[in-house]
Amino acid sequence: MAEPLRYRYQPKLLTMLAASVLFGACAAWFIELARRNDRGVVISGLFHLETSGASVFYGLLAAASAGFVLIGLYGVARVLGPPRYVVLSDDALELPPGPFRGARRILLRDVRALASWTVNGQTGARIEHRGGVDHVAQSMLGQAAFDELIAELKRRCHLS
Repeated sequence: MAEPLRYRYQPKLLTMLAASVLFGACAAWFIELARRNDRGVVISGLFHLETSGASVFYGLLAAASAGFVLIGLYGVARVLGPPRYVVLSDDALELPPGPFRGARRILLRDVRALASWTVNGQTGARIEHRGGVDHVAQSMLGQAAFDELIAELKRRCHLS
């Protein structure tokens, strides 16, 4: 029985801090726009909003930006909190809990398919198994660890 492979699974601190600062600035800017607004707005020539509608629109953009600040701060807390790991043993892949899902243990014999995905420059792996589908994001592991994990997972599950 080989020693399990452990990979730290967390967002990058600088990315989470930068997102929080950027969206915090956006929220402040949209609040100021809503507060000082004295005219309507036309969105892509399709939507025409009067002054009050434009102020509500700016307020909604401020609220959305504030939501992204909270997500960024959650990411910072994840980085500074207890470490989380993806663990690959001889018989299972263990994934740490996420914000909306508990920790998962996937038996390697239950893995049916493994596929890579790329969306807007973000890369990850889609793991189909008897219990459903799970994803592992490359940005949470780092490129070298991600490549090693996927290669070893393919080898242990006898996938090409």
